[in-house]
Amino acid sequence: MDATDTSRGKSPLIFFLRKPDRKAIENQSQQSTQNSITDAYELAASMHGYRFFSIAVLETSFDDFQGALADAMNTYWAASKGLADCPVFDCVQLTDEIDTTDRLLVIDQSLMKVTQDVLHAISYSRPIWGLALTSKQAVVAIDKFLTTERGDHWIRTRTALSKEVFAFTVGKATSAALRTSIVRNFVQIVSTPHVKNAKELGEAISYYYKQSVDSTPDRNMLTQGAEVTGQSVPEQDVLWFPCSAIARHDLETSVTDERIRVVRTEVYDTVASVTGVQQLQATLEEATQGQASAFSTPWICCFSPSGVDAVGSVLDKYGCRSEHEPSRIRIAAIGPTTAAALVDTGCTVHAIADEPTALSLMEAIRAQQQP
Repeated sequence: MDATDTSRGKSPLIFFLRKPDRKAIENQSQQSTQNSITDAYELAASMHGYRFFSIAVLETSFDDFQGALADAMNTYWAASKGLADCPVFDCVQLTDEIDTTDRLLVIDQSLMKVTQDVLHAISYSRPIWGLALTSKQAVVAIDKFLTTERGDHWIRTRTALSKEVFAFTVGKATSAALRTSIVRNFVQIVSTPHVKNAKELGEAISYYYKQSVDSTPDRNMLTQGAEVTGQSVPEQDVLWFPCSAIARHDLETSVTDERIRVVRTEVYDTVASVTGVQQLQATLEEATQGQASAFSTPWICCFSPSGVDAVGSVLDKYGCRSEHEPSRIRIAAIGPTTAAALVDTGCTVHAIADEPTALSLMEAIRAQQQP
């Protein structure tokens, strides 16, 4: 028997419990055709012969966090002075009337003052070293700020800082969002294609920092120059981490280089969508009526711990956390973090994707469908 067959002649349903930015199929009779599918997970399900629904069980809120975001950007992403801002260039006027020997002396004194001013400016107003992004919502939150009046002022006063801050991302969606955002103009994007989660991102950032910063001549010159002029250099470089209000601390704990200080700023919140949860309950109720075999058991695919929290009542209703009755649905997780969140709530996870991709998730489900 084919893995997608059932005793009722239909393939099992798969419910993708998506984030707010994913499109939802609101009517069960409005099935997408393969030619009209643009979502990778829906396409993978269709190619494997599964019926599916994408339901947004979460909503994102940005408004309550814009003030904190603006304060963080103005505090940690501060403008540093460039050479053109140093007043020393207006202090010395060299003319042909000055004797050659005197001119060399004036130039030498001028360069010393330039060195002192630049060291002072950099040591006290240096911008953040890095930007860690683990979700596209964080990118959206920053762009929302940059389209406000305060954000416009930030842009106009910091145009010269373009490419001075390194940006690191998790996943293709976050990377794609960054590359088409406003903030991309102020960062140098570091490719991290193999990073799967926040923990791995922290480890990658630590490695990149050691490889790049330790071998940067400018940093060594800055430290030596500060010793000569009596200026101080910051003991730690700031890695700014704009994130969800419910984000875990995996990134902070995985950044092991003591010279990096992770600054966490909550810039958005993700809450349960009442409409989405109601839609899931209604469609599941219909899908589980008269189940003929295990092959017809619907699958729920969870993509985040917050999604797990949002559908807690549904999981209870269908016996996913009961020790006394069999579960009426099967559960798949996009990765180990989401799987751990499910297990913590008492659920049995039937399939876990090896990688956070549509193909890997479908392969994990298909393996469990084999008779």
